[in-house]
Amino acid sequence: MTVRSSSITFINAGTSYYAREISQRSKTNFQRCSREVLGIINDADLRSRVFSRTATVTLLAGAGTRWVDSLSGKELPQGYSPDMPRCAYPVEDITHPGKTIPLGAYNLRALKDLGKHFIVWGSHKGSIENIALQADIEDAVFVEQSKKGFLKPLGHGDAMAQVIPHLGPEIDFVIANFGGDANSRETILTSLLVLAAMQEAEEKLRPWGILPTTLVPGAKYPIGLDGNGFPVSFGHQKLKGGVHPSGAMPTNVGVRLYSRRALADSIDHFNLPEFFDPGSGYIIPGNTANEFALDNVDAHMSANEQGISRQRFRILNVATVEETAAVKGVDNVDAFLAAQKIILGL
Repeated sequence: MTVRSSSITFINAGTSYYAREISQRSKTNFQRCSREVLGIINDADLRSRVFSRTATVTLLAGAGTRWVDSLSGKELPQGYSPDMPRCAYPVEDITHPGKTIPLGAYNLRALKDLGKHFIVWGSHKGSIENIALQADIEDAVFVEQSKKGFLKPLGHGDAMAQVIPHLGPEIDFVIANFGGDANSRETILTSLLVLAAMQEAEEKLRPWGILPTTLVPGAKYPIGLDGNGFPVSFGHQKLKGGVHPSGAMPTNVGVRLYSRRALADSIDHFNLPEFFDPGSGYIIPGNTANEFALDNVDAHMSANEQGISRQRFRILNVATVEETAAVKGVDNVDAFLAAQKIILGL
Protein backbone atom coordinates (compact mmCIF):
# COMPACT_ATOMS: atom_id res chain seq x y z
CA MET A 1 0.00 0.00 0.00
CA THR A 2 1.40 3.42 -0.96
CA VAL A 3 1.77 6.24 1.57
CA ARG A 4 -1.08 8.11 -0.12
CA SER A 5 -3.47 5.16 -0.10
CA SER A 6 -2.55 4.42 3.51
CA SER A 7 -3.36 8.02 4.44
CA ILE A 8 -6.71 7.85 2.60
CA THR A 9 -7.57 4.65 4.49
CA PHE A 10 -6.72 6.31 7.83
CA ILE A 11 -8.82 9.39 7.07
CA ASN A 12 -11.79 7.38 5.80
CA ALA A 13 -11.78 5.12 8.86
CA GLY A 14 -11.41 8.04 11.24
CA THR A 15 -14.45 9.81 9.84
CA SER A 16 -16.75 6.82 9.39
CA TYR A 17 -17.05 5.35 12.83
CA TYR A 18 -17.21 6.38 16.45
CA ALA A 19 -13.60 7.17 17.42
CA ARG A 20 -13.36 5.89 20.98
CA GLU A 21 -9.57 6.08 21.05
CA ILE A 22 -9.08 9.78 20.39
CA SER A 23 -5.28 9.45 20.69
CA GLN A 24 -5.30 7.26 17.59
CA ARG A 25 -7.12 9.92 15.62
CA SER A 26 -5.24 13.02 16.77
CA LYS A 27 -5.24 16.32 14.94
CA THR A 28 -1.57 15.83 14.16
CA ASN A 29 -2.18 12.48 12.45
CA PHE A 30 -5.16 13.77 10.48
CA GLN A 31 -3.24 16.83 9.32
CA ARG A 32 -0.21 14.75 8.32
CA CYS A 33 -2.29 12.26 6.34
CA SER A 34 -4.30 15.02 4.68
CA ARG A 35 -1.16 16.84 3.59
CA GLU A 36 0.17 13.61 2.09
CA VAL A 37 -3.03 13.06 0.12
CA LEU A 38 -3.05 16.66 -1.11
CA GLY A 39 0.68 16.78 -1.85
CA ILE A 40 1.16 19.76 0.47
CA ILE A 41 4.79 20.36 1.38
CA ASN A 42 4.84 23.93 2.66
CA ASP A 43 2.61 26.87 3.65
CA ALA A 44 2.55 28.18 0.08
CA ASP A 45 1.02 24.87 -1.04
CA LEU A 46 -1.52 25.11 1.77
CA ARG A 47 -2.60 28.58 0.70
CA SER A 48 -2.82 27.78 -3.00
CA ARG A 49 -4.41 24.32 -2.77
CA VAL A 50 -6.78 24.75 0.16
CA PHE A 51 -7.21 28.27 1.57
CA SER A 52 -7.69 29.85 -1.87
CA ARG A 53 -10.64 27.48 -2.41
CA THR A 54 -12.26 28.16 0.97
CA ALA A 55 -14.87 30.62 2.24
CA THR A 56 -15.27 31.23 5.97
CA VAL A 57 -18.73 32.39 7.02
CA THR A 58 -19.28 33.82 10.50
CA LEU A 59 -22.97 34.18 11.31
CA LEU A 60 -23.65 37.16 13.58
CA ALA A 61 -27.26 38.07 12.77
CA GLY A 62 -29.20 35.96 15.29
CA ALA A 63 -31.90 37.55 17.43
CA GLY A 64 -30.28 36.39 20.71
CA THR A 65 -33.39 36.31 22.88
CA ARG A 66 -31.65 34.43 25.71
CA TRP A 67 -28.80 36.89 25.58
CA VAL A 68 -31.07 39.93 25.88
CA ASP A 69 -32.95 38.36 28.79
CA SER A 70 -29.66 37.69 30.61
CA LEU A 71 -28.76 41.40 30.55
CA SER A 72 -31.77 42.38 32.66
CA GLY A 73 -30.63 44.06 35.88
CA LYS A 74 -26.93 43.83 34.94
CA GLU A 75 -24.51 46.76 34.84
CA LEU A 76 -23.34 46.88 31.24
CA PRO A 77 -19.84 47.80 30.02
CA GLN A 78 -19.33 51.34 28.79
CA GLY A 79 -20.35 51.71 25.15
CA TYR A 80 -22.54 48.60 25.09
CA SER A 81 -26.36 48.69 25.08
CA PRO A 82 -28.94 45.86 25.18
CA ASP A 83 -29.99 46.49 21.58
CA MET A 84 -26.48 45.68 20.32
CA PRO A 85 -25.65 42.15 19.15
CA ARG A 86 -24.16 39.66 21.58
CA CYS A 87 -20.99 39.37 19.50
CA ALA A 88 -20.19 43.05 20.19
CA TYR A 89 -20.15 42.59 23.98
CA PRO A 90 -16.71 43.59 25.37
CA VAL A 91 -14.82 40.76 27.10
CA GLU A 92 -11.26 40.23 28.29
CA ASP A 93 -8.65 39.73 25.58
CA ILE A 94 -6.80 36.80 27.12
CA THR A 95 -3.94 37.19 24.63
CA HIS A 96 -3.41 40.82 25.73
CA PRO A 97 -4.07 41.07 29.50
CA GLY A 98 -5.68 44.32 30.56
CA LYS A 99 -7.38 44.86 27.20
CA THR A 100 -10.86 44.01 25.97
CA ILE A 101 -12.19 42.85 22.61
CA PRO A 102 -15.69 42.15 21.30
CA LEU A 103 -16.83 38.60 22.02
CA GLY A 104 -17.15 37.76 18.32
CA ALA A 105 -13.50 38.65 17.66
CA TYR A 106 -12.51 35.27 19.16
CA ASN A 107 -14.54 33.49 16.48
CA LEU A 108 -13.06 35.54 13.66
CA ARG A 109 -9.53 34.99 14.97
CA ALA A 110 -10.09 31.25 14.78
CA LEU A 111 -10.75 31.59 11.04
CA LYS A 112 -8.17 34.22 10.12
CA ASP A 113 -6.40 33.48 6.82
CA LEU A 114 -8.13 30.10 6.36
CA GLY A 115 -10.06 31.47 3.38
CA LYS A 116 -12.04 34.42 2.06
CA HIS A 117 -13.99 35.93 4.95
CA PHE A 118 -17.75 36.52 4.87
CA ILE A 119 -19.59 37.99 7.86
CA VAL A 120 -23.39 37.94 8.14
CA TRP A 121 -24.93 40.79 10.11
CA GLY A 122 -28.45 41.82 11.01
CA SER A 123 -28.06 45.15 12.81
CA HIS A 124 -25.40 47.60 14.01
CA LYS A 125 -23.18 47.13 10.97
CA GLY A 126 -20.60 49.54 12.37
CA SER A 127 -20.17 47.36 15.46
CA ILE A 128 -19.81 44.25 13.30
CA GLU A 129 -17.18 45.96 11.14
CA ASN A 130 -15.30 46.91 14.32
CA ILE A 131 -15.29 43.26 15.44
CA ALA A 132 -13.56 42.31 12.19
CA LEU A 133 -10.95 45.03 12.65
CA GLN A 134 -10.34 43.92 16.25
CA ALA A 135 -9.66 40.42 14.87
CA ASP A 136 -7.22 41.90 12.30
CA ILE A 137 -9.46 40.96 9.38
CA GLU A 138 -9.55 43.83 6.90
CA ASP A 139 -10.82 42.11 3.76
CA ALA A 140 -14.17 40.69 4.93
CA VAL A 141 -17.30 40.75 2.79
CA PHE A 142 -20.28 41.85 4.91
CA VAL A 143 -23.65 40.33 4.02
CA GLU A 144 -26.82 41.71 5.58
CA GLN A 145 -29.35 39.00 6.37
CA SER A 146 -32.73 40.02 5.04
CA LYS A 147 -35.67 39.31 7.33
CA LYS A 148 -37.86 38.78 4.26
CA GLY A 149 -40.64 40.86 5.78
CA PHE A 150 -40.66 39.06 9.14
CA LEU A 151 -39.89 40.53 12.57
CA LYS A 152 -36.60 38.67 12.97
CA PRO A 153 -34.15 36.68 10.83
CA LEU A 154 -35.30 33.22 9.73
CA GLY A 155 -32.35 31.21 11.07
CA HIS A 156 -28.74 30.52 10.17
CA GLY A 157 -29.69 28.20 7.32
CA ASP A 158 -31.51 31.13 5.73
CA ALA A 159 -28.47 33.33 6.46
CA MET A 160 -26.20 30.89 4.63
CA ALA A 161 -28.63 30.84 1.71
CA GLN A 162 -28.08 34.59 1.39
CA VAL A 163 -24.29 34.16 1.39
CA ILE A 164 -24.14 31.51 -1.37
CA PRO A 165 -24.72 33.99 -4.24
CA HIS A 166 -21.68 35.99 -3.06
CA LEU A 167 -19.27 33.05 -3.37
CA GLY A 168 -16.97 33.11 -6.37
CA PRO A 169 -16.52 30.12 -8.68
CA GLU A 170 -13.15 29.31 -7.10
CA ILE A 171 -14.78 28.38 -3.78
CA ASP A 172 -15.05 24.63 -3.12
CA PHE A 173 -15.25 24.56 0.70
CA VAL A 174 -17.35 26.54 3.19
CA ILE A 175 -16.64 26.83 6.92
CA ALA A 176 -19.45 28.13 9.15
CA ASN A 177 -19.14 29.37 12.72
CA PHE A 178 -21.02 31.66 15.09
CA GLY A 179 -20.31 34.42 17.58
CA GLY A 180 -19.94 33.18 21.16
CA ASP A 181 -18.70 29.59 20.71
CA ALA A 182 -15.28 28.59 22.02
CA ASN A 183 -13.70 27.72 18.67
CA SER A 184 -10.34 26.02 18.18
CA ARG A 185 -8.36 27.05 15.12
CA GLU A 186 -6.56 23.68 15.14
CA THR A 187 -9.85 21.77 15.12
CA ILE A 188 -11.10 23.87 12.21
CA LEU A 189 -7.84 23.56 10.25
CA THR A 190 -7.74 19.79 10.79
CA SER A 191 -11.34 19.43 9.61
CA LEU A 192 -10.70 21.58 6.54
CA LEU A 193 -7.66 19.53 5.53
CA VAL A 194 -9.60 16.28 5.98
CA LEU A 195 -12.48 17.61 3.86
CA ALA A 196 -10.09 18.73 1.13
CA ALA A 197 -8.18 15.43 1.21
CA MET A 198 -11.35 13.37 0.95
CA GLN A 199 -12.44 15.43 -2.04
CA GLU A 200 -9.16 14.41 -3.70
CA ALA A 201 -9.82 10.72 -3.01
CA GLU A 202 -12.09 8.35 -4.89
CA GLU A 203 -15.63 9.50 -5.69
CA LYS A 204 -17.21 7.11 -3.19
CA LEU A 205 -15.32 8.78 -0.32
CA ARG A 206 -16.14 12.39 -1.11
CA PRO A 207 -18.16 13.80 1.79
CA TRP A 208 -20.72 16.55 1.47
CA GLY A 209 -19.77 17.90 4.87
CA ILE A 210 -17.75 17.30 8.02
CA LEU A 211 -18.83 18.08 11.57
CA PRO A 212 -16.07 18.36 14.21
CA THR A 213 -17.25 16.66 17.39
CA THR A 214 -16.28 15.79 20.94
CA LEU A 215 -17.65 13.27 23.43
CA VAL A 216 -19.95 14.62 26.14
CA PRO A 217 -21.93 12.56 28.71
CA GLY A 218 -25.61 13.43 28.45
CA ALA A 219 -25.04 15.74 25.49
CA LYS A 220 -27.88 18.22 24.96
CA TYR A 221 -27.47 17.96 21.20
CA PRO A 222 -26.31 14.37 20.60
CA ILE A 223 -25.50 12.97 17.18
CA GLY A 224 -27.02 9.57 16.46
CA LEU A 225 -24.86 7.16 14.44
CA ASP A 226 -25.73 4.10 12.40
CA GLY A 227 -23.95 0.76 12.75
CA ASN A 228 -21.09 1.96 10.55
CA GLY A 229 -20.58 5.16 12.51
CA PHE A 230 -22.19 7.53 10.02
CA PRO A 231 -24.43 10.27 11.49
CA VAL A 232 -28.14 9.76 10.88
CA SER A 233 -29.85 11.97 13.46
CA PHE A 234 -29.32 15.12 15.49
CA GLY A 235 -30.79 15.94 18.89
CA HIS A 236 -31.02 19.69 18.34
CA GLN A 237 -34.19 21.12 19.85
CA LYS A 238 -35.25 22.39 16.42
CA LEU A 239 -35.12 18.89 14.94
CA LYS A 240 -36.87 15.61 15.51
CA GLY A 241 -35.85 13.17 18.21
CA GLY A 242 -34.32 15.57 20.73
CA VAL A 243 -33.36 12.89 23.27
CA HIS A 244 -30.82 13.51 26.02
CA PRO A 245 -28.86 10.26 26.54
CA SER A 246 -26.95 9.59 29.75
CA GLY A 247 -23.86 8.02 28.16
CA ALA A 248 -21.08 9.81 26.29
CA MET A 249 -22.23 10.79 22.82
CA PRO A 250 -20.61 12.83 20.06
CA THR A 251 -21.84 16.41 19.93
CA ASN A 252 -20.97 19.30 17.65
CA VAL A 253 -18.85 22.28 18.74
CA GLY A 254 -20.45 25.07 16.75
CA VAL A 255 -18.39 24.63 13.58
CA ARG A 256 -19.47 23.08 10.28
CA LEU A 257 -17.58 22.44 7.05
CA TYR A 258 -19.26 21.77 3.74
CA SER A 259 -18.59 21.06 0.13
CA ARG A 260 -19.81 24.29 -1.50
CA ARG A 261 -21.77 22.43 -4.18
CA ALA A 262 -23.49 20.07 -1.72
CA LEU A 263 -24.31 22.97 0.60
CA ALA A 264 -25.93 24.92 -2.24
CA ASP A 265 -27.93 21.87 -3.33
CA SER A 266 -29.22 21.24 0.20
CA ILE A 267 -30.19 24.88 0.65
CA ASP A 268 -32.08 24.76 -2.66
CA HIS A 269 -33.95 21.71 -1.33
CA PHE A 270 -35.27 23.69 1.65
CA ASN A 271 -36.34 26.58 -0.54
CA LEU A 272 -38.79 24.41 -2.43
CA PRO A 273 -42.46 25.50 -2.07
CA GLU A 274 -43.15 22.58 0.26
CA PHE A 275 -40.69 24.02 2.82
CA PHE A 276 -41.03 27.78 2.36
CA ASP A 277 -44.05 30.06 2.21
CA PRO A 278 -43.54 33.81 1.73
CA GLY A 279 -46.38 34.50 4.14
CA SER A 280 -45.40 32.21 7.02
CA GLY A 281 -41.71 31.47 6.55
CA TYR A 282 -40.10 28.05 6.59
CA ILE A 283 -42.28 25.01 7.24
CA ILE A 284 -39.76 22.27 7.98
CA PRO A 285 -41.05 19.12 9.73
CA GLY A 286 -39.78 18.92 13.29
CA ASN A 287 -38.78 22.57 13.61
CA THR A 288 -40.44 24.50 16.41
CA ALA A 289 -40.35 27.86 14.62
CA ASN A 290 -40.61 29.22 11.09
CA GLU A 291 -36.82 29.14 10.76
CA PHE A 292 -34.33 27.24 8.63
CA ALA A 293 -31.27 26.03 10.56
CA LEU A 294 -27.97 24.61 9.39
CA ASP A 295 -28.95 21.67 11.57
CA ASN A 296 -31.58 20.95 8.91
CA VAL A 297 -28.84 20.93 6.27
CA ASP A 298 -26.80 18.51 8.38
CA ALA A 299 -29.76 16.18 8.81
CA HIS A 300 -30.63 16.31 5.10
CA MET A 301 -27.06 15.53 4.07
CA SER A 302 -26.78 12.72 6.62
CA ALA A 303 -29.81 10.54 5.96
CA ASN A 304 -32.72 10.08 3.57
CA GLU A 305 -36.40 10.32 4.47
CA GLN A 306 -36.31 6.77 5.85
CA GLY A 307 -33.47 7.64 8.22
CA ILE A 308 -30.92 5.57 6.29
CA SER A 309 -27.44 7.09 6.11
CA ARG A 310 -26.31 8.55 2.81
CA GLN A 311 -22.70 8.01 4.05
CA ARG A 312 -21.76 11.43 2.69
CA PHE A 313 -21.79 13.48 5.91
CA ARG A 314 -19.04 12.69 8.41
CA ILE A 315 -18.09 13.45 11.98
CA LEU A 316 -14.48 14.11 12.96
CA ASN A 317 -14.00 13.44 16.64
CA VAL A 318 -10.95 15.66 17.28
CA ALA A 319 -12.48 18.50 19.32
CA THR A 320 -12.14 18.87 23.09
CA VAL A 321 -14.87 19.35 25.67
CA GLU A 322 -13.73 22.98 26.16
CA GLU A 323 -14.98 23.69 22.64
CA THR A 324 -18.56 23.10 23.76
CA ALA A 325 -18.42 26.27 25.88
CA ALA A 326 -20.79 28.87 24.47
CA VAL A 327 -22.03 32.29 25.56
CA LYS A 328 -25.82 32.11 25.54
CA GLY A 329 -26.15 34.59 28.42
CA VAL A 330 -23.84 37.08 30.09
CA ASP A 331 -23.27 34.66 32.98
CA ASN A 332 -21.50 32.28 30.55
CA VAL A 333 -18.69 34.73 29.74
CA ASP A 334 -16.29 33.63 32.49
CA ALA A 335 -16.60 29.95 31.54
CA PHE A 336 -16.10 30.87 27.87
CA LEU A 337 -12.87 32.75 28.64
CA ALA A 338 -11.61 29.89 30.83
CA ALA A 339 -12.25 27.46 27.97
CA GLN A 340 -10.47 29.75 25.50
CA LYS A 341 -7.39 29.85 27.72
CA ILE A 342 -7.20 26.05 27.64
CA ILE A 343 -7.83 25.92 23.88
CA LEU A 344 -5.09 28.49 23.22
CA GLY A 345 -2.69 26.88 25.71
CA LEU A 346 -2.48 29.97 27.92
